[in-house]
Amino acid sequence: MKRAAERIVKVPWVRRLVIDAGRASRRRHSIHGLFEVDVTAARKALRTQLRDTGEQMSFTAFVVSCVARAVAAEPAVQAYRNLRGREVIFSQVDVGLPVEVELDGVPFAFTHVLRDAGRRSVRELHDEIRAVHADPNRSPSVRKSNWARAYLLLPAFVRTGLLGALHRFPHRQRAIAGTVGVSAVGMFAGGGGWGIGFQLHTLAVVVGGITVRPVLAGGRLVDREWLQLTVSVDHDVVDGAPAARFVNRLRALLSAADALEPAAGRPDRSGLSPLQQGSAMADGGADPEEDATMTEDSTRRGPANENVPVSRSSRTYDGLLKYLGARLYEEREHARHEDEEHEVKDSGNKDSGNRPKKR
Repeated sequence: MKRAAERIVKVPWVRRLVIDAGRASRRRHSIHGLFEVDVTAARKALRTQLRDTGEQMSFTAFVVSCVARAVAAEPAVQAYRNLRGREVIFSQVDVGLPVEVELDGVPFAFTHVLRDAGRRSVRELHDEIRAVHADPNRSPSVRKSNWARAYLLLPAFVRTGLLGALHRFPHRQRAIAGTVGVSAVGMFAGGGGWGIGFQLHTLAVVVGGITVRPVLAGGRLVDREWLQLTVSVDHDVVDGAPAARFVNRLRALLSAADALEPAAGRPDRSGLSPLQQGSAMADGGADPEEDATMTEDSTRRGPANENVPVSRSSRTYDGLLKYLGARLYEEREHARHEDEEHEVKDSGNKDSGNRPKKR
């Protein structure tokens, strides 16, 4: 039988780091959540910027900024437990982002740490990511490749033990890999989909693909762009409530796209929860989703005889939360009006009871 053509290549030395990471990640008791987020406003802003300036802003930098801001508001999701069993909660968010570089003629994704990402703009993060792509030696992780080679000289079981115990040394974890992990696998493949990767952080976010699906808004179908996200947390450290608050805040930030280009004169509500945003809307504020226009049937009359605006995107998850916030505001006002009416009736009954009876 004729032997088929084949090619034998040498496995790059950095591949052994990936194998060690996979072995070490087995020790974590991770829970995974798969979510979809409406990023139509963000994608529209990026396309508008490309059309007006000719510059393609990184969507990954925008997602990293939103993740970091959400973590800064809920820092418990980036806690690490030290050897004494105490949790170390960092206030600064350092995001470890795999960036593909070329080492020894072989492409490989080294983890570059974006320091203090929660306080930096999308522009700053975009420029740093592009700079590392252009010159990998700008990244401290790449400059430490000689240390990585020396680390690989250790026996495999020793390397796995050291890497698996890294999270028990929070400050070393932060220095080497950051406090939060973000992997953008969607940038390498088109279409939608989720991904679950190795977890070496207490919180890891995998950015999947983007799909276009129609939703019913204002009585007609409208195309919206949906981003697939996988959020993984170490359940030994993080409970469900802080993780849920982080996810809700992340979805609100990604949907509003305030980090990209805040509208002039529009208040920045990125620091509010979706329910608080809904209450602000009921007080007369503007809808954070600028492209969600109002239709004839997009107002509802509340029990207090008020018109409470509901955006066309209220059928989506974030819009529903905002609508619930507005409804809570209505119910509170309605209850207050009822209490006042009861007080008036009670005072009237007391006055009538004090009147002298006619004989």
